[in-house]
Amino acid sequence: MEESTETRSYRISRFVFCRTLAFTYCAAFFSFAAQADGLFGCQGAFPPSADHVLFKFSALGVPPALVLQILALTGAALAGAGFVAVGPCEKHAALTFSVLWCLFGSCTQLAPSLYPALEDRVLLQVGLAGVFIASGPGAVHEMGRSLAVLCLFRANFASGAEKVAGPCEAWRSLEALHDAYQLEPFPLPGCWLLWLAPAFFVQALTCFQLYVELAISLLLLVPARRVVTPAAMAQLAMIMLQTIVMANRGCAGFGLIALTFSILDDSWHSSMWSESLLKSWGCKKDEVCKKADEEGENESEESEEGSGMTWVAAILMVFGGYLASMACVAQGFSPWEHVGSVLQHFPGTCACILAVAAASCWLPVALRAVSASSKVAALALLVSVLWLAGLIQLVQDVYSASGVPPLAGLGAASKALETVNVAHALGAGIKRAGEKPCPQVEGRQGVILQGAIAKPHPGQPAGTGTAVSWIDLSSRLLPSTDDRRPIWMQPYTARLDQELWRLAQKKSDEKKLPKWTSRLLYQLLHREGMAARLSAGHWQGPAGLIHGGVESPYAKATPPLLAMRALWKRQTPVQDIHSNKWWNTTETRVLKQVLPEDLKPFAPKQSKTGPPCVQLPAILNDLPIAEAVASLILASLLWKLLVQPAAAKKPPRSHGKSTSGGKKKR
Repeated sequence: MEESTETRSYRISRFVFCRTLAFTYCAAFFSFAAQADGLFGCQGAFPPSADHVLFKFSALGVPPALVLQILALTGAALAGAGFVAVGPCEKHAALTFSVLWCLFGSCTQLAPSLYPALEDRVLLQVGLAGVFIASGPGAVHEMGRSLAVLCLFRANFASGAEKVAGPCEAWRSLEALHDAYQLEPFPLPGCWLLWLAPAFFVQALTCFQLYVELAISLLLLVPARRVVTPAAMAQLAMIMLQTIVMANRGCAGFGLIALTFSILDDSWHSSMWSESLLKSWGCKKDEVCKKADEEGENESEESEEGSGMTWVAAILMVFGGYLASMACVAQGFSPWEHVGSVLQHFPGTCACILAVAAASCWLPVALRAVSASSKVAALALLVSVLWLAGLIQLVQDVYSASGVPPLAGLGAASKALETVNVAHALGAGIKRAGEKPCPQVEGRQGVILQGAIAKPHPGQPAGTGTAVSWIDLSSRLLPSTDDRRPIWMQPYTARLDQELWRLAQKKSDEKKLPKWTSRLLYQLLHREGMAARLSAGHWQGPAGLIHGGVESPYAKATPPLLAMRALWKRQTPVQDIHSNKWWNTTETRVLKQVLPEDLKPFAPKQSKTGPPCVQLPAILNDLPIAEAVASLILASLLWKLLVQPAAAKKPPRSHGKSTSGGKKKR
C-alpha cells in the first residue's frame, strides 16, 4: 500500500484477523475430526488403500482414523487457544499459526479422498498469509498484508471469471441467483426469498455480485488507501451476504472475511469493535489506547483541503461502475456477456495483464522490505517466491475459467505447487462433475439412500409385520424432504452429503453409482461402521443420546434391513408463504435397489498379504470428544469476556476489623 505499517496502525486489525483466522481453523479441524473415521476409517466410505501412507500406520497397530483425529483435535485445541487469545499463543502468534498451517496441511494431504476441496485450499492460502500478519507490526506484517490482498483478489476474481466465462448462460443473463437453491448443496432460507423476488431485483443482485468479484476486486491492487478501503468493504458485504444469507459454504467464507479484516486499518476497526471488548479479549491496553493518538495523527494528515472530496471520488469510482452496468442492463445490454467473451477468446492476454497488475502491488512493499534489514530482506525473498507461485495459480485460474487448455508446463507447475501447499488454485476449475451446476427449469436434484424395514401392525412391536416402510438413511443436512427447512450450519461441511448432492448433478446417462455408495449401503444395511453413523446419525451411545438418534426407527429396527435403495428426486420451492412445507417433489426415480445378498461383495475385507487395517474402537466413536473440546473452548472464552472483567471491577475486600475505639480485636 502507499503507507507503511509504521505510518498507519494495524494493531487492532492484526488482533481481529488472528481471532477470525483461529476461529476458522478451529471450525475446520472440528469438522475434519467429526468425519475422519466415517470417511477414511477402515470401515469408512473412502477407506485408505493398501499402498496409501495412512494405511501404513496399521502395521504399527495404530488405526488410520486415530492418526487423523489426533492431528485434527490437536489443531482444534491449539486454534481454540488462539481464538481465546491465551497468553503464550498471543505472545508467539507467528509460531502458533505456523503450527496450525502445518497441521491442517497434514490433514488434507493424509486424507485419501475429498480433500483438499475449495474451502480447504482457501484456508491454506489464508493461513499462509496469516503466518506473516501475526508476526506483529513492521515490514513482515506489511508483507503478510500484501499476500492477503493477492489471496482475496484471486479468490474473488477466479469465482467471477468462472461464472461469466463458463458454459452456464444463466450468469451472463443475470438470472442465476433466481435459482440459487439449485447452485449450492446446502442452501439457506435466503435462497427461497430470492426465488420469490422480482426479476429486476434478482438481476440487480446478480450484477452486484459479478461487479464485486470482477471489477471491485481489481481495486484491491491499487496502492491507495482511499480506494482499497471502500473496495474491501464491498468485498466484505458480498462475502457476508453469501455466507450468512445464501448458502452454507464451510470455512471458506470465514477465511475470506479474515482477509478483509487484515486489509482494513485501525481507523475502521475502532469504529466497529468496542474498546472494552478488545481489552477483555486480550488486545493489550497500550495498543487500544495508542490507536486514539495514531488516529489523531492520521486525521491531521487527512485534514488537507480536498481530502473529503477525495473520499467521495473514491467511493463514486468504486460504486459508480455498478450503477452504469445496471443502466446497461435496464436497456437490455449485459456487459458481463462481453467480459465473458473476452476471457474466453483472450485468456492469455487477460492473465498477463492481471499478473502484471498484481505484481505492481507487491513491488513497492518488496523495495521497502529490502531496505529495512538483512533478516527482513531474506523474508522478502521468501514472500516473493510465494507471490510468484500465487501469480502462476492466477494464470491457471484464468485458463480454467475460460475452458482453454493452459500453456505447456503451466498445469504441471500448478499441480506441483498444490502438492507442497505453497499456492492453490482458488477457482473451482479443478473440480469433479457437478460442483458448479447450471440452474435448470425443472428444479433442484438430490440423491437419498433409503432402507426398508418391516412396518409393524398396530399393537405389535417394531420389526414385525408384513408391510414395508422406507426410511431415509442419508442426506440429513440436505433439503431432501418436503418439510425439511434449510438449516444454518456454518462453518461445518457434511462431506458425505455433499458427495451425494454432486452425484445427483450428473447427467441421466452418467448416474451409475460409484463403489463408495455400495460400501455405504452395505454398512447401512447391517447398521455397523462409522460411515453408517455419519450418514444416518448415531443410533446408540452418548452421541445418540445427545443428538436424539436412539428413538429413531433405524435404531429400533433389527439388522440386516430388508433392502436398500438409492432414490433420485427433483424438488422446487413452495410458493405458498403460509405452508409448512419448503419443497415440492416433482419427480422421483430409483437409481438402484438391492437385497442383502447383492451387497455381500462389498463387505469389508482384510488384506491377505499385508497387515490388516486396524479399526478405531467403537467406544471412541460414541464418545462426544469433539463436543467436549468445543465446550471447553467456549467456556474459556465466556470466562475471559464476562467473568474476568466483572471480577476486576470489584473493590478489594478489607481483612482487618476494628472496634469502635480504633483498636483491633484480639
